[in-house]
Amino acid sequence: AGPGGAGGVRSAAARVAALLETARDGKHGERVVCGGGMDASRGVVEPTVVVCGWDSPLMREEMFAPILCVVPYDDLGEAARAVRLLAKPLALYVFSRNRENTRYILDNTTSGGVTVNGVLYHVGHGALPFGGVGESGVGAYHGEHSVRCFSHEKPTLRKWRDCFDGGLLTDPFFVYGPHDGIKKTLLRAVAERS
Repeated sequence: AGPGGAGGVRSAAARVAALLETARDGKHGERVVCGGGMDASRGVVEPTVVVCGWDSPLMREEMFAPILCVVPYDDLGEAARAVRLLAKPLALYVFSRNRENTRYILDNTTSGGVTVNGVLYHVGHGALPFGGVGESGVGAYHGEHSVRCFSHEKPTLRKWRDCFDGGLLTDPFFVYGPHDGIKKTLLRAVAERS
């Protein structure tokens, strides 16, 4: 079956099961602090919070699953640098009561979208664009943003000819080749004054 069929669900479930196994193994210091359960036959994953480090394989995956990685840090500048060293994430979640720290993270990291003091809210807000940047995707979707993303504004210029001037100003003869003699002189004069 294709991606929309049962084979696609099993494939996605197997991928998420492997991510959960990585979290449970803790080979890179991962620690599941809540959740972690899964019913692979139904493709259902329990909301899971994993404390991990920057080097965890979980930090290199776009999970599309209810697994939230929390990375503790001691230095905010180092945390921002670590985010910049990774592939640009589709979403970034900042939990802070300090406005200056939040502003610092927003100004010093790049991601598709951000929710401050929550998760996924920016995705579900119909007035905000949703989409990735860099490795996490291109474009912005939702409402008007989708229309703009998938539309092409076709530039059109209508050049008026012979509008009461016999074409002297609206369609000057010297723009057409061959460009020699007086035509070349006039083109140079116009270019120098532009």
